Amino acid sequence: MRSGVPEPEPDILDELDKRVIKILQDDGRRPNTDIAKELRVSETTVRKRISQLVSGGLINNVAVPRPRAVGLNLSAIIHISILLPRLRVAAGADADLVGGCPGGKPPSR
Repeated sequence: MRSGVPEPEPDILDELDKRVIKILQDDGRRPNTDIAKELRVSETTVRKRISQLVSGGLINNVAVPRPRAVGLNLSAIIHISILLPRLRVAAGADADLVGGCPGGKPPSR
């Protein structure tokens, strides 16, 4: 810890994890066997890595509906990365910085 600022955690993900995640971001339904062939590792390795990433809370499996299917014209997926020690500071950010909504909550319909 330097001057009261915590050191960032070392990378949790290794290169193989990052490559698996990249492939899943492009196609979340891609078979483990295809991923394994592309990465030149065994299917078992890919299956175990994905299982560890999910159980460790490092990735999520989600369904993203098409906007019109749920009565909307537009949808957005926003990714925000923040170091855990800075989370409280970010949570107290001005409403203008948090989606333009008080408390970062979406407006009521």
